[in-house]
Amino acid sequence: MEFFLAWRYFKPRRNAVSLITLISLVGVALGVAVLIVVLSVMTGFTDLMKQKLLETTSHIQIEDHRYGFIRNPDAVLKEIRDVGAEGVPVTIRQSLVQHGEKFIPKTLIGIDPEAAAGSFHLQDMLKYGAMSVNNNEIMISTRIANELRLGPGGRMLIHSPAKIARMINVNKQGKVNIKKDSN
Repeated sequence: MEFFLAWRYFKPRRNAVSLITLISLVGVALGVAVLIVVLSVMTGFTDLMKQKLLETTSHIQIEDHRYGFIRNPDAVLKEIRDVGAEGVPVTIRQSLVQHGEKFIPKTLIGIDPEAAAGSFHLQDMLKYGAMSVNNNEIMISTRIANELRLGPGGRMLIHSPAKIARMINVNKQGKVNIKKDSN
């Protein structure tokens, strides 16, 4: 029955497809095509975002909120490996990065490159320099390097909130005193 009605309105009595019928069909076809394209693009974008998130963040993070850190990370790593997973101890802290007169608040992520060698391919991520364990060297993103105009071997200072708190003393009246020797 539906097919008969559709055919009747598609082919009017004059045996020619009317202009209104043709415009309606083309409009519906274009609308469906645009909808398919938009849904395909959004699905692809969603899949890409999921992939990027999973590549840059861990699937599970284990934290101890009582202390702010895990007291015995080796024991936790052993349990993680016992169930067939991989893990690396990571320290994530807020800091203040200084280069010359410029100060930028950043989140620092600290890992031991030797411990992470099996899980992450940090050497592949480097654009300049080489991975080495040295207490005076850090790896920064190209975005931060561009922001601070730093190149390989460039120097910057990293200030922790605890270091800044030790430098400044606020008395009970709210007066700020800067300590001379704050090492």
